Amino acid sequence: MGRAGIEVRGRLHAAALACGQGSVISHRSAAALLGLLNEGPVVIDVIAPPERGRKIDGIRFHRVRPPRLEETGTVDGIPCTSPSRTLVEADSRDFHATNLAFERDRWRDRELLRAGYATLRVTYREAEQEPEAIADAVASALAARLPPALPNSLGGAG
Repeated sequence: MGRAGIEVRGRLHAAALACGQGSVISHRSAAALLGLLNEGPVVIDVIAPPERGRKIDGIRFHRVRPPRLEETGTVDGIPCTSPSRTLVEADSRDFHATNLAFERDRWRDRELLRAGYATLRVTYREAEQEPEAIADAVASALAARLPPALPNSLGGAG
């Protein structure tokens, strides 16, 4: 990991502690901590309890629905959002509203397709309000990609 990795994780841990009980590293900072991005932002993203009021230099507070227990975890003792919650946040309109981000998203979709992966884009609202529909869409996409079942070559019951 090296010294730089330790320093970054130390800053993330300090930010979570400074923001109080129930605070978690989130958004792009969590994406970097989870290894989903090569590096995180300079300003650390945190979801803190609503009563958290004062500004702290170097920390960006996100006033969003607090994560449920299953939407959180830890990396090296640092509380953060789960990979699924982090992906929804990192793939939100806040991070994809510029022309550059739009172009980068299309490039990433092409590269993933070339590697055999399909991208199913879902909005935060859809993930929150229509989870069954999203789960059905994912299940259908996965079923369409599976090879047909092979008959049992031994002649016995499957």
